[in-house]
Amino acid sequence: MIRIGYVTTMDPESQAAWSGTIHTIYKALNKRYQVEPIIIKQNFLLKKILSKFSKLKIKLFHSAPYQDNTSVLTARIRSMRLKGLVNRFGSKKIDVLFIPAGSTYLSYSDFNIPVIYLSDATFHVMIDYYYTNLTKKQVENGNLIEKRAIENADKVIYSSDWAMNDAIDFYGINFEKCKMIPFGANMISPNERKPKSIKSKKNINLLFVGVDSKRKGLIIAVDTINELNKNISGYKFTLTVIGNDEKWLKDNDNINVLGFLDKNKNGDISKIHNAYKAADLFILPTTAEAAGIVFAESSMYGLPILTYATGGVSTYVKNEVNGFTLPKNTKNFFEKIERLIENPGEYENMSYNAIQLYERIFNWDNWIADASKIIDDLVKKN
Repeated sequence: MIRIGYVTTMDPESQAAWSGTIHTIYKALNKRYQVEPIIIKQNFLLKKILSKFSKLKIKLFHSAPYQDNTSVLTARIRSMRLKGLVNRFGSKKIDVLFIPAGSTYLSYSDFNIPVIYLSDATFHVMIDYYYTNLTKKQVENGNLIEKRAIENADKVIYSSDWAMNDAIDFYGINFEKCKMIPFGANMISPNERKPKSIKSKKNINLLFVGVDSKRKGLIIAVDTINELNKNISGYKFTLTVIGNDEKWLKDNDNINVLGFLDKNKNGDISKIHNAYKAADLFILPTTAEAAGIVFAESSMYGLPILTYATGGVSTYVKNEVNGFTLPKNTKNFFEKIERLIENPGEYENMSYNAIQLYERIFNWDNWIADASKIIDDLVKKN
């Protein structure tokens, strides 16, 4: 059986790491291969030293704060650590290294076995998107580290067309070297999946899931609920919020605050499941999103999605198919929801399409089927 070295800085058994994606990829790989976790523990002393050095540089030279994926020194140290951990396996032969979201560990490493690098974004597309106020040197270093990681990999898997296209266009990666495989839902599928209906419903519940309230657009979601209740008579609109419990939310009777829920806890998983099941629509006015596992989860439950056309979102939300992707400079979520209420047949079609997309694409069985072709081919060639 093919043995995979699964490189991560997080516990692969934890469903909290990277929104549960580290865990679900680990589980998916284990279905077909023997997976050896290579866990790189964080060196907090080194991080503290580098952070203090960064603060000194800021004070003396007015440079930007330390950011690990823009530090060539950090990348060299991390790559050396990974190389050492892989060499320790000795007689325990590893056939393939699988490195998710680990550009700094791969950028200055070289191995005599095939390497697969997985990412949801390139450094370049994150500039002035997730990463702001970078210095010219940080941008230069970040792009260098990313390019080296891509070059050192034998195959690169991206979770969206947005990320893959940038790797090809900006970094010059050969299109044959990369593959786009969407992420799946990081939750167990409900026993029964069937399209939802809002026909004759007078209580409409929207669901919001996100920790970063500013980036995810929580205020816009709340404003949308207020606008719906103010302008559409005969209906009661509510918003269920997962991931955030800010005090100002509790002053609104139309908001049900569930706060942060941990997928490692069975009780919290049940709450998440019940929230998706009880919802009629999923709203996430996010202004920056690399992929969005929640979109796969929403589709799994047949929820039409309302979001912005940004980042990798369009890989998961097809406009007017399983939801609406609005331009970022608008806030017309109210109009889209009103349209669905007035056209329950269109709502049901979107719900049906969402489930179909989940069953055909946004699940981890589909992911491992595509990923295994890459793995098997690399081992065969090696």
